[in-house]
Amino acid sequence: MCGRYSSNNAWNYNSNGVLNNNNFYNSNSVSAVSELIIIRNMVKEEDMYTVYFLARKNKRRSEDAVIFELDYERRIKNLVSAINEKTYRSNANYTFIARRPKPREVFACELESRLIQWYIIWRINPILETILTSRTFNNRVGMGVDSAIAQIQKDIKDVSQNFTIDAYYIQWDLSGYFPNAICEIAREQLQNVCENNYTGDDKEDIMWMISIACNALPARHCYRKSPPEMWSEIEQGKSLFEKDDGTGGAIGFLIWQVAMNLYLNDVDKWAIEDMGLHYVRFVDDTIIVVNNKEAALLLLPLFREKYRDVGAQMHKKKFVCQHISKGVRVLGSIIKFNRLYINNRTIRNAEKRIKQFNKCHNKKNNMLNFQATINSYFGLLKNRTEFNNIVKLYNMIDKRWWRFFTMDWERMCIIANDEYKYNQIIKQNYYERN
Repeated sequence: MCGRYSSNNAWNYNSNGVLNNNNFYNSNSVSAVSELIIIRNMVKEEDMYTVYFLARKNKRRSEDAVIFELDYERRIKNLVSAINEKTYRSNANYTFIARRPKPREVFACELESRLIQWYIIWRINPILETILTSRTFNNRVGMGVDSAIAQIQKDIKDVSQNFTIDAYYIQWDLSGYFPNAICEIAREQLQNVCENNYTGDDKEDIMWMISIACNALPARHCYRKSPPEMWSEIEQGKSLFEKDDGTGGAIGFLIWQVAMNLYLNDVDKWAIEDMGLHYVRFVDDTIIVVNNKEAALLLLPLFREKYRDVGAQMHKKKFVCQHISKGVRVLGSIIKFNRLYINNRTIRNAEKRIKQFNKCHNKKNNMLNFQATINSYFGLLKNRTEFNNIVKLYNMIDKRWWRFFTMDWERMCIIANDEYKYNQIIKQNYYERN
């Protein structure tokens, strides 16, 4: 990696991010020495403190965050020094298996390494928001699943001229989007964004941090928090432990959540700007709405070719092409004429969780968890055409829970009874976490 700090001097780093001394010792300029000293202090402690307070939000109770906070001033100082001296390596990682909605391997890094990734995103995310298309909805400011679904609903109405003419939707998924990602491509894309658009004094340090974060090889440097036998539940080819070095993005790493959004940005722009498609992408779940399905299907080989350029491919089984009158199943919801439903799996999961809470003997100690879980399901359902299912789930709740809670039908949520003062406890816990 090479970075230029001024019009007269260029400093080169090798593949390990260490400064090559040849360029330095061959220069007879005294100013080059003073310039190097200034360069090595580009990342400032006050900026890292800002990032630290952002990164620890909702993480203060995790083990690594507690250990870091016990001596965070010294740790931040040492981290900034390691960054400026290009000696830091991202080796503090752990992994576990998340079973819902289906078993998958998740990696996470301890707080010190997470600060590196937070710092990168803190600096370049405003730039990414201007580069990414308006039809990519994951990991975007003010966007999400509901925004993506709203855009699809609008596309259906526009293409079908408010349901007066035929329209079809074509939907596909990518096979092993994260596990098959090419680290070098992701690194280069992020570094290009920084090189071409970022103008801060810490530009070269960010370039170096991107390289360190994207090439962390977490499968080599991690400990497991789930029993080893749980890895047998993962589909073949979906684990980074099965991949060669340089292949696979770590699900759970902040840097990879952002990198994989940028990963297909060229494909997004081609589909929207060049092909003029009504196109929506959420991670690797893609949907287009068209009038002429035969013509649209002819574009699929072109999509496949562009995916191959970045090491991705369409999933052979996850492909749908049908008339919009049959309902559009996307992102856990079902879109029909002027209606939006939740999928049956979410309802079943909600029923299962309520049954588990009903069996709790000590309900008082489980109040906070109960309220958070129920309100998350109610919040999802009230944004759909699902009032009947809210009533159904409400009737399933054991009456003994209503000693502590009241149903607010206007806001469609449960609130703690004031006589137990749990609303104050909830607020206190929220402020402690943040």
